[in-house]
Amino acid sequence: MNKQNICTRTFYIVELKEETIRKRLQALLELADPELSIQNSAQYITLRLCTQAPTRAEGEGLLDRAEQRIRALLTNYVLSAEEASLQKIIGTYLDKGPLTVSTMESLTGGLIASALTDVHESAAHFIGGIVSYSTPLKERMGVPHETIEQYGVVSEETARAMAQAVRKFLDTDIGLGITGIAGPDKQEDKPVGTVYIAIDGPYGMLTGTGSERCAGPEREENKQAAAISALNLLRRYLERRASPASQD
Repeated sequence: MNKQNICTRTFYIVELKEETIRKRLQALLELADPELSIQNSAQYITLRLCTQAPTRAEGEGLLDRAEQRIRALLTNYVLSAEEASLQKIIGTYLDKGPLTVSTMESLTGGLIASALTDVHESAAHFIGGIVSYSTPLKERMGVPHETIEQYGVVSEETARAMAQAVRKFLDTDIGLGITGIAGPDKQEDKPVGTVYIAIDGPYGMLTGTGSERCAGPEREENKQAAAISALNLLRRYLERRASPASQD
């Protein structure tokens, strides 16, 4: 068969473990055509579809249908190869706004701010970040003592307050707050991998939790996974507002 009729497509999956992906995509993995392969890495899992067809149009049509199934089964965790990275996607949306963003991080220790500044043009939209690792610093930056006392440092309510506080303190359009437990020990009687994320901005408040990859045995890997969860939540916050048809 002519080589020009070999069609491929690549996707990157964030947050999910390989076993979760295999379980959700079991029916696709069992198909001979298109062939679906999975490659694991520290930050992303790569999916690659491959098919051979009499014409390129037929091959691309088959991949289109397979992609639709993948996106339906993996929903918010799929990035196309063209999208490159979470921070680049975020930067593009922020520049289109234009919108500015700031971060208040606890367990991730500045990893989210570091990721956002990986993009060369980030100075136009990333104003700065605060690593409020201690409870007293959280309160000094504007997180109400009553919120922490009532709900705990590791809680959705505290993540919300962190997002609101950093947005106000650094005068940005969007504020992101994250708090959680990277391990190895539990905290406030909550297990390792408990992560709360909040984004406050012109489109309201969006909250989320850390992925299943945040609860591993290695503290550093849990921190990286939590940072990716936060970046993906920020992407979703911006992406669903990119088109008027997607607003809720």
